[in-house]
Amino acid sequence: MKLKLKLCIVMMAIPALLGLLASMVLAKTDIVPGGPWLTDNQHVSLERLSSYPELVMQLQQIEKTSKGLVQLEVIGTSNQGRDIYLAKAGNPQNPAVMIITQQHGNEPMTTEAALQLLKISLHRQQTGPGNPRQALRAGYRPG
Repeated sequence: MKLKLKLCIVMMAIPALLGLLASMVLAKTDIVPGGPWLTDNQHVSLERLSSYPELVMQLQQIEKTSKGLVQLEVIGTSNQGRDIYLAKAGNPQNPAVMIITQQHGNEPMTTEAALQLLKISLHRQQTGPGNPRQALRAGYRPG
C-alpha cells in the first residue's frame, strides 16, 4: 500500500514539475541578465556625468576649500594611465568607512553619488555645531 501511494505522488509531481519548468523557460521578460535593467519607455541620460578632468578639478576644489577637513592623495594609476584618488574626510580618531566608486567601469553613477556625499559631508562639518571634525571619518575612492 505504501509503495502505491509513493508511486502515485511521484506520478502526479512529475507533470507539475515539468509544467513549472516549461513556464519558466517560455516566460518572456524585458530584463536581460547582467543588465541594463531599463525598459523601452525609460530615458537615462549620461551626458551630465563628470568627465575625468572635471572630477579631478572638483576633488581638488573640495580639498582646497575644506580648510584641512579633506585630504586628497593619489593611491595608484588606472589602466588608462589616470591617477586614482583617495579623498579622506573627517576625524582620523573615528572609525573609518571606505566608499569605493566605479569598481566596475560601467557604473558611473556611484562616483557622482560619492562626490555629492563628500560635498554634503564637508558642508555639514564646516557649518555644524561644535567641533567640525566630529563627523564620521570616510575615505572616498572615485573611479
